[in-house]
Amino acid sequence: MKLQPFGQIPALDDDGFIIYESRAICQYLCDKAGAAGNKIFPTDLKKRAIVQQMISVEVSHYNPAVSGLTTETVFKKLFYNAEPDPAKVKEHRENVEKCLDVYDKILANQPYLCGQEFT
Repeated sequence: MKLQPFGQIPALDDDGFIIYESRAICQYLCDKAGAAGNKIFPTDLKKRAIVQQMISVEVSHYNPAVSGLTTETVFKKLFYNAEPDPAKVKEHRENVEKCLDVYDKILANQPYLCGQEFT
């Protein structure tokens, strides 16, 4: 609770600066690395927009599908002694596959999801 008010991980203590939530931590670390001369997060407007777009895809499409599938196939049994709902498993699996298909199409033309350089 000291580092993260919800009592969860991740949380980062950077010399007394506390930040939590994975995406906020990643953005902070990218900006910090950029200030030190290591450009992980692009400064070019269009390249930066593509990175933000892929972050949005992860938040809006990939994460809900994977979280739903994991909840149905792992957490229900583990924490609730309940059986997975086959219809929900099918739906979440299809959504994961859709996301992975999109990622595959992007990666067929470039080495990284956001372009030619690691971001």
